[in-house]
Amino acid sequence: MKENPINVPCSEVYLDEEMKEAVLAVLDSGQYILGEQCRKFEEEFALYMGSKYAVLTSSATSALQLALLALGVEPGDEILTPSLTAFPTIEPIYHVGAKPVFVDIDENYLVDPDSIEEKITSKTRGIIPVHLYGNTVEMDRILAIANKHSLFVLEDASQAHNAKFHGKNVGTFGQVGCFSFYPSKNMTFCGDGGIMITNDQTLMEKGKMLRNHGRKDKFTHELFGFNMRANEIQAAVGLVQLKHLSKFSKERQQVAQWYNELLDGLPVILPETKEHISHVYHLYVVRVDKREDVISYLTSRGICTGIHYPIPCHQQPAVTEIFGPTSLPRTESFCQKILSLPIFPSISEEQVRYVAQHFTKAVS
Repeated sequence: MKENPINVPCSEVYLDEEMKEAVLAVLDSGQYILGEQCRKFEEEFALYMGSKYAVLTSSATSALQLALLALGVEPGDEILTPSLTAFPTIEPIYHVGAKPVFVDIDENYLVDPDSIEEKITSKTRGIIPVHLYGNTVEMDRILAIANKHSLFVLEDASQAHNAKFHGKNVGTFGQVGCFSFYPSKNMTFCGDGGIMITNDQTLMEKGKMLRNHGRKDKFTHELFGFNMRANEIQAAVGLVQLKHLSKFSKERQQVAQWYNELLDGLPVILPETKEHISHVYHLYVVRVDKREDVISYLTSRGICTGIHYPIPCHQQPAVTEIFGPTSLPRTESFCQKILSLPIFPSISEEQVRYVAQHFTKAVS
């Protein structure tokens, strides 16, 4: 008897009536840009994360760019960053006139602290560790290196809302932390959106001016800034999503546990974490041989998969044309094998078992 395939998407956005009502309330309010909802979201997100200040922006890419400018990055500066990350991590480095200097990764796809110091030069200004897939970088080691060489630390926590290192939320270790609210993220604005958080009042004030055309008040432009503002609808959605973030994290961790148990013993590399790290599994990433065959098999059974990311940043044409070639052996090797399986808070145990059943067949 032929099995009827179950459709399993890669991710799914959480929606409820409170979110819909919040959006309608904003539409009725007549206030749409940087109003009360944005102010309240900044306050509540900073409080949740354990930071003093937050600057809400149009995207995480914008947040990173504003943070770099607020930190005083200038043309010719060098910024250390992993290459296995979304391209938006490095775009702001280029747009402020600096150079991304790529560092190889460890076994958990995170920037390798052992590979950082060899890349530091007299032009190095800072480090952008990326908390990829919901896992966390070894921030104590990053901070030790940064302090030794007088570098700033700007955390890209776009995929790691509520992930913790030694019980403390990521994004709060460096001078600035940035998060994304893109639809697939662990919490979302149901559109683009981002935020930078900091304990430095000067960085916060400069970030807020830069996002809004360099304004200190309505008619006084102290800086040449940008239009990188958030809007009230986004913030209203975010306020509801934030209420559920801790629950979302626990549900993702439960899904990862199901996968770990069901896929144990297969000829694949499963994600790992450590006792002092709370991994929130924005993505559940495995390493497989013959990846395209596995993808084809799972797709034929209605199972969505992803690759995050098939081409690392240092091999992107835009990068090699300007900055030339770089060799990162582990990054390049892993990018040939990584595969993201479906994971989101509302995925059912039945769906996970279905994915695991067919994944097992595909790799056996």
